[in-house]
Parts: sequence; structure tokens; C-alpha cells
Amino acid sequence: MHPEIGSVIRTTRDAHGQSVDELAAGICPPDQLSAIEAGAVVPNIATIIGVSQRLGVRLNHFALAEQYPVGRSQRHNTQLASSLADGDYLAVKRLLNSPDYADANMNDAQAQAYYFYLGVADLMVDANLDGARYNLHMAINVNPQRSSLTALCYAYTALVAGQGRKVAAVTAATAAAMKVVHTLPFSANVNATNYLCALAYFYAHDAVHAAQFAVAGLRAAAAHHDRTLVLHAYSLLAQLVRNTASNPHDLIALGGVTDWTTIMDF
Repeated sequence: MHPEIGSVIRTTRDAHGQSVDELAAGICPPDQLSAIEAGAVVPNIATIIGVSQRLGVRLNHFALAEQYPVGRSQRHNTQLASSLADGDYLAVKRLLNSPDYADANMNDAQAQAYYFYLGVADLMVDANLDGARYNLHMAINVNPQRSSLTALCYAYTALVAGQGRKVAAVTAATAAAMKVVHTLPFSANVNATNYLCALAYFYAHDAVHAAQFAVAGLRAAAAHHDRTLVLHAYSLLAQLVRNTASNPHDLIALGGVTDWTTIMDF
């Protein structure tokens, strides 16, 4: 087993101020959790899902490692970053829609961030797929420079399509995202594109493609010690395996990508 998952659980537990007993309660014996954190025991699927949920991991709520400025106001950008860090997308939406927030003198990158966050807020607050799709489309087209934010715009477009069960649209958006990613140096936000594309296929009920993107993101996250993405990717993969366990055909197909032992050992 790659030791990253145990250390990630321990570090995240410490950050939440939880004891081993508190985190393990009702999930697994405390000594088993201690062994997992020490890298001595491979957690099973139920344990990964239970621990992740208790640590506050929600598959569709993913905080970026770095936020993007919207406009030139430091006060507004600080407010926005605080709301994003708290996962308070309703506050994000209110901020971005307030009369004094929009800056007519935004540059292309700032305008792209403005529409990107509006699109994400539409998705997270109201599940407004049409509104999210529109704002993400605006974000992609307002800035001709291809950047990590452009890749994320395409990845969230895929996520919108996935929630609408539109597999062809997911495939098109993920291909566009990866085309941008392959021109960029590694960063946590660039790697987040893999996770978001995996999540898009997860919602579209395409387990094989979801696993491919999740494993790619997990490998890079583990190599760069990105504990947030490691925990999200493990949780997503565990959900994929659990969801396909009752379907032999899907489970065989998923096994062609990876199995739980392979996921835990790279």
C-alpha cells in the first residue's frame, strides 16, 4: 500500500481536532485505524468511505489549491477566497451578483475567473445546469489564453454534463480539458482537472473512464503530497468499486483499469 493514504488520514484527522477513537467510532476498531494511519493495514472500501465522509469529504465539493482573482479589489478577492475556502457557494453567488462587485475594467483572466465562479456557484447552490453551462461557456471564451483555469472551466463543463447524464458532452469536455492540461506544467489545480473529469464520468455512470481519470489524478497527487486530492480520489474510487460490486459486467470492466489492491499499491 502506498503510505500516503494513512498519513493523509492522520493529518486530516489532526486538522479536524479528532481523536483516533472519535474518527473510528462505528467505522472500524480504533487500533485498526491506527494501523491504517501507520501504513501497516490496507483499509477496505467501507472504511475509506466512512472515514472520508466523517472527515467532511464530499465528492462534489472540492476546494482548489489556489484561487483566482476576480477584478482588482483586494477586499473583494479576500471575501471571495474566504467563502470558497468555507465551501459557502451561496455567499460566493451573492458576492458575485452584488451591484458593486463586477468591475468593468477586469482583464481577460479576471473576467474568466468571474464567470467561472458564477458557473460553479450555479452548479453547487441551485443545481442550475443551464446557468452553470452558460457561465462556464462565457469563462472559456472570454480569455484567449489557455491556462489552468481554462482547463478547470472545461472540467466543470464536463461535470455539468455528467450531472445531466450526457456522456457524449462529458467526453467532449474532458478531451478539451486534457488538451489544455497537456500544454501546462504540473500544479495542484491542473491535477484537479483529472479528479473533476473522473467525477463527471462518475455522475454519467461510466465507471471505467471515471476510474482512469481518478487513478491518474491519484498518482500525481500522491507524488506531490496533495492530501486533499488524495483523500477525494480514494473516496471516489471506493464509491466506484462499491457501486459496481453488484454488477459483474461493470466490475470486470472496471478491473481492466484497476482493482482495489492496485489502487492502494503504486
